[in-house]
Amino acid sequence: MRPQSCGLLALALLMASPVAAQRDRSGWGVSASFAPVWRVPPEAEILFEVEPVDIQGSEFRIGIVRGRDLGGDWGVSFVRKRIKDGSTIGAASEQCFGPIGCGLAGHQYVYEDVRLTGVEIHKFVTFVTIKQRVQVGMNFAGGVARFKGRTVEYLYDPFVRSAEGFILSATTQQPTVVMDGPQPRDLFIIKPVPLAKVEIGVAGILAPGLKVRVSGGLNIPGYHVGSVTVQYLFGTR
Repeated sequence: MRPQSCGLLALALLMASPVAAQRDRSGWGVSASFAPVWRVPPEAEILFEVEPVDIQGSEFRIGIVRGRDLGGDWGVSFVRKRIKDGSTIGAASEQCFGPIGCGLAGHQYVYEDVRLTGVEIHKFVTFVTIKQRVQVGMNFAGGVARFKGRTVEYLYDPFVRSAEGFILSATTQQPTVVMDGPQPRDLFIIKPVPLAKVEIGVAGILAPGLKVRVSGGLNIPGYHVGSVTVQYLFGTR
């Protein structure tokens, strides 16, 4: 090899090595994540005081992270799960009482302005990095949260009394609305509420320090089909 070629090769290696080393070192950063739809599956209904459960909403989180441009990361985030107004747990069912008749009986609780707020620790483990641009891995997380907000209680009573004191069938009776229903936290059997995640994710490295990750999977006490996380690590340029 010519001396000139050797010199050019050595210069290229000297210039490339600091860049590669810099992108491979750990750094602190910030992250934000949003899941447009979060819902409770039937398998998680046992965590609530009554069934069935029809709860969905959205999720937002923001936090600090530490990781590598070409590797994984871990971090701590503030989590807020907003529960969609009108979400319900419980329902009325028809019950028959011999010759007296049949009617709707039970309780239904409607969520209003309810949110689940807490703190969560995560770790994203990469399996493979493709051409220093795309990463595939798994995200694991755990934390605690608590419910805030209110519920409206609908009480279905199958019987009414006449002025003469007779108990009558109330097959078509409308529910009684009790404005001050139980607190949302009292309708969940575990306090504080445990948070956990097991997701598969694909991340794109858009620029040094800047990643966008799309993931989906288990999100206790529910699941989400997809979420988007934007992360920026300082000092990885």
